[in-house]
Amino acid sequence: MPIPVSVDALHALATNDQVATALDSLRQHLPQLFDALVKKINVEQILAESGTVGQVTVGQVAVGNVVVDSLTLHNTQANLKSGNAYLENVGITIELKFKLHWWYDIGIYSDSGDENLGSLSFAMNVGNVAVPSLANIQMTIPSVTVNNVAAQVNPLQNLDLGGAAFNKLKVLKTTLPAAGFGLTGMALGSLGLSALGVPDVASEQASIDEFKPNQTVVLPGASLGSVSIPSTSIPDVQSGAFGLDAQASSRGIKVDFGIFGFTFTVTPVVHMHIGAMTLHDLGLSADVGSIDVQNIHVPLDVKGITLKTLKLHNLTVTDVSL
Repeated sequence: MPIPVSVDALHALATNDQVATALDSLRQHLPQLFDALVKKINVEQILAESGTVGQVTVGQVAVGNVVVDSLTLHNTQANLKSGNAYLENVGITIELKFKLHWWYDIGIYSDSGDENLGSLSFAMNVGNVAVPSLANIQMTIPSVTVNNVAAQVNPLQNLDLGGAAFNKLKVLKTTLPAAGFGLTGMALGSLGLSALGVPDVASEQASIDEFKPNQTVVLPGASLGSVSIPSTSIPDVQSGAFGLDAQASSRGIKVDFGIFGFTFTVTPVVHMHIGAMTLHDLGLSADVGSIDVQNIHVPLDVKGITLKTLKLHNLTVTDVSL
């Protein structure tokens, strides 16, 4: 005959230790339950023997600030030709400085000294003066190096690179999706596929919104040999006003009377004021033996990459597991 058991009696049988044991068991089996619900597809290798892209377009290539560690020019020959070279509004002031040196010696006493007697100046207006020596200037520079050359490059917009082809596309250790996916209403234990071959795969379009390397692209360097710059016309060049001073050697007259004498000295000084120097019809040509460029730093940010009519040939997928 069954023995009736009340609900209160069942609760009394459940001790604190039994409850703790049940909770520990639940904690241990929860990860296994979640692993069974969340699945990932692992692909060891995807290999495409070759492929083609019908059209490649790039919305923008932002280059940024380009920095060159060093730029060296070797054996530079430059020729500057000027049809007319002259100085405008030339004014000359000639200054004569007078000085007297005296001395005496009477045996028991002697002395000497210099006295500035002032100066005399007069000016003249010369006008425009042609300078033949500036008509043809030859310059030879054995080597010149410029460090840390920086340049701002404007972004390249809307590039159309046409079609493209590539060989040996390989993708290793792919997980789909990376965080796993869940299956509801069905059970799936495991799946294995050693190899899958597809002759051709075609996609209408693939796109990348933005591609930006974490590091600046560094080109190790380049060398160019025998660079010639053809004759280039330059507009008229005009300087501002400037002045020149020139002092000639002193000239003097010496007078000696035995116990005393003097020397009278004149020093000419020319002060030249030039309103402007003008070069007309300039032509510049140059030959550079070689150019060495070291470490070109190029920051890149590529936006809006579109690949149209993408085809993969001889696609092989190996070691697919779930």
